[in-house]
Amino acid sequence: MSKALKTVVIEDEAVIAETLRMMLENLGYQVPDPALGPHEGLELIRREQPDIVLLDINLNSDIDGIQLAGEIKKIADMPIVFITSYADAATIERAKHTAPAGYLIKPFTTQDIHAAIEIAMVQKRPANYNLSENGVPQFIFVKSGTAYIKVNPDEIDFIRSEGIYLEIMSGSKKWVVRDSFEGLMERMSRPRFVRVHKSYCINIDRIDLVETDFVKIGSVEIPLGRTKKEELFKILGIS
Repeated sequence: MSKALKTVVIEDEAVIAETLRMMLENLGYQVPDPALGPHEGLELIRREQPDIVLLDINLNSDIDGIQLAGEIKKIADMPIVFITSYADAATIERAKHTAPAGYLIKPFTTQDIHAAIEIAMVQKRPANYNLSENGVPQFIFVKSGTAYIKVNPDEIDFIRSEGIYLEIMSGSKKWVVRDSFEGLMERMSRPRFVRVHKSYCINIDRIDLVETDFVKIGSVEIPLGRTKKEELFKILGIS
């Protein structure tokens, strides 16, 4: 198992800081006790050497979070995600000059935080870090609602088309995304996914049972299209 990311929180409101800490811990990140002010925050970063910082813009101190971000960048090279109640043009323009890795507007959900951190770390890592030895992506991000969800394609059971949306099924998990089979297949780069029906694409490694007119993955029966059955049977070595 890879080492959990260490995430530092700098937030002047103690209740929000503690809520953030618990949300981050529930997501599996390492989280030292939050800093409640800019000077305490700088000391925390020097001591902990985190992978990423969640930084409130309004710190109710002699310097705000945007100024503090400039100071952090002088001592450490790490992504900074701003957390703030302010989304006005002037604040965003000031924040842009510090090249933040993300910008979270309060109130936000656990999924919002997870997506912001994971995407920030993607930007930080080398371009090929997500590639396995054979050059295919180890995971992809899919947009479900307002959140970007990290998905391992090898763990997907099947994908079902529902109008302009796709339902991605992985065990008991389901994500609904606005995408096409073709676009998603291209991003996943997985030849083990086979279109078996106009509305279904399956991971053949997850098949439990094959019948004449359907395959079964777990408890779900997936129909075989008349023109797709022959191709699937050939791949599976079924005569």
